[in-house]
Amino acid sequence: MVTTAVEDGIGWITLDRPEAMNAITVEVGAALDRALAELAKSARVIVVRGAGGNFCVGGDFKELERLRGEGVGAMRELFENFARACARIATLPVPVIHAVEGYALAGGFEPVHASSRSWPRTRSWATTTRTSGWCRVAAARSGCRD
Repeated sequence: MVTTAVEDGIGWITLDRPEAMNAITVEVGAALDRALAELAKSARVIVVRGAGGNFCVGGDFKELERLRGEGVGAMRELFENFARACARIATLPVPVIHAVEGYALAGGFEPVHASSRSWPRTRSWATTTRTSGWCRVAAARSGCRD
């Protein structure tokens, strides 16, 4: 669901649910938070990206439907896990860059707002615009830090 790697001081986090356009579930939110905390210990910069040509389309509707069936309180864990990950992005001691490719919609755009840098391939983009982007990490390779 979330994969990590460190290469040349760059921590890579991949939201890895391409079949669901990397939609956020309870598990994905918690895994993203853990991955950020772990990579911040060894990486000079962290790059978050999505698998399969899309960044993230927000909350997983199937998961939300299942949680609603369990009652309003059941959704709390989903939102708290993801909010914790977004808050961590804003407070980490290393820069976090989002490699936005394809769709970055609704809640899937929230971590981008908390990040140090975000680069889509196109210059004009919004939460409802499909981009064809990928980030440049030249600054990371040179050791640049915010």
